[in-house]
Amino acid sequence: MRYIFSAKNDITKEDFNRIIERIEFSYAEGSAEAMTLAEIFRNEGLQEGLQEGLQKGKQEGRQEERKETLLRLLTKKFGELPKELKNKISELDAGKLEAIIDNIFDYESLEDVRKHI
Repeated sequence: MRYIFSAKNDITKEDFNRIIERIEFSYAEGSAEAMTLAEIFRNEGLQEGLQEGLQKGKQEGRQEERKETLLRLLTKKFGELPKELKNKISELDAGKLEAIIDNIFDYESLEDVRKHI
């Protein structure tokens, strides 16, 4: 079975299922091993999905931290921020947030900030 699965890099789920069916049909003792292999693949897929979810969650968390940081810095520099500006900042992507944070000392007014949003 290892030879079969290592011989081809682009095995689809359908290919996999077809191979498992043939193994089970022609080699009854192999069905237990085939099911174990299927469980391994299923668990690997689950692990990959969990890792992707965790990574996405971390990225979203960092984005929220950037928004909070920018709002805090702008409030400290210019005082209470208008609600419309807060709303626009909450919609910014990571690149825009970073750019505005990096240039915070260059802005002399909220108008300067608005130009970069």
